[in-house]
Amino acid sequence: MIPDPEGIAGIVGVRRQAAPETTTDVFLEAAYFDPLRTAATGRKLGVTSDARYRFERGVDPAFTETGAEIATRMILDLCVARPPIW
Repeated sequence: MIPDPEGIAGIVGVRRQAAPETTTDVFLEAAYFDPLRTAATGRKLGVTSDARYRFERGVDPAFTETGAEIATRMILDLCVARPPIW
């Protein structure tokens, strides 16, 4: 078992998931995790998690972009946020 990991892609998310009310900048990440590698890594590390359970059974990789767009819209609507000007 890894001692106190911050996160393991597709298996364990970051420990601190909530941002304080003073947060002004957010970076949204959307990723796809290979089901076979996720299952193998989870077994090797002895980690059982909701994320591992979902990703090792496979999700539609084509939904990654759509999921990111949905999450972005929720952030903009619920947090009274505005997107950056690039």
